Amino acid sequence: MCFVKIANNKHVKSFTLHDFNNRMENHFDFFAFYGIIYNESLKKCKKFLLYTGGEINSMSEVIAVTSGKGGTGKSTVCAGLGNALANSGFSVVILELDFGFRCLDLFFGISSQVRSDISDYMSGRCRLKECVNKIPAVPGLSIICAPADFSAEFDCEKIAEAVSQLKNLYDFVLIDTGAGADKRVIRALKEADRIFFVVTPDNICIRDVSRLSDEFYRYGCDNQRLVINRVHKKYIDYGIVDNLDTVIDKSGIQLIGVVPEDNALTLFYGKSAGISDGSPGYNAFMAIVRRICGENAPLTIK
Repeated sequence: MCFVKIANNKHVKSFTLHDFNNRMENHFDFFAFYGIIYNESLKKCKKFLLYTGGEINSMSEVIAVTSGKGGTGKSTVCAGLGNALANSGFSVVILELDFGFRCLDLFFGISSQVRSDISDYMSGRCRLKECVNKIPAVPGLSIICAPADFSAEFDCEKIAEAVSQLKNLYDFVLIDTGAGADKRVIRALKEADRIFFVVTPDNICIRDVSRLSDEFYRYGCDNQRLVINRVHKKYIDYGIVDNLDTVIDKSGIQLIGVVPEDNALTLFYGKSAGISDGSPGYNAFMAIVRRICGENAPLTIK
């Protein structure tokens, strides 16, 4: 359950986030009756409901997902995390910034639906809301695609402006960046609340993400967390790494989650369907969501 204190704190009403989502759009009188001052938007009211470790926080969080090299599964992690957050009752938008390497439309099977991308907004050809594509199979999740054109110009100020607008509309803004230390991207992400570095458990990837982490620190991006992706027992059996503690120590970044190698994730993408409940990958993303919300979710690896 999620608890919300209403108005003067004398009345307490409890209900799930799912219940609140259903009531928000059509039942303003419900909230007015309990004394909520409706002076902003329904979305602002929803943010009042984030329950974390016994306390209520009003927040909209920006999480950038990046990596030191390509091929770590960064976009997979971003899509899986967005799926898990939406399934937990939050409104989520993923902003894809890997210019020239658009892929989220393929992940979610909505390529034919995309009419505009973030470059159209930056160039003034459309408004930001016209770039937003809802994911039919995952209620609460939307994406803004990167341009497929490599020549599209990256405008840091416009990106920051877009993120600021999105924070007023969604509970979580996930930013899927390009791999590597593109200083334009780093400058645009200075206002992100957290930076998630995606790494696979091999020494080349670990060294790259360690260097990228240092570069982000130089720009003042210090709230960093590590997601170890595509974990399989073979990495340790074959001596590629000693154990996952080695990955954490060498990267120098605090761990927030481990995502196992999972065929269910491969089958999910491009099928216009959400990740299968109960699969190892789904459970891993749900555990990360719980940690984001301040819960103590145990780490399990099979």
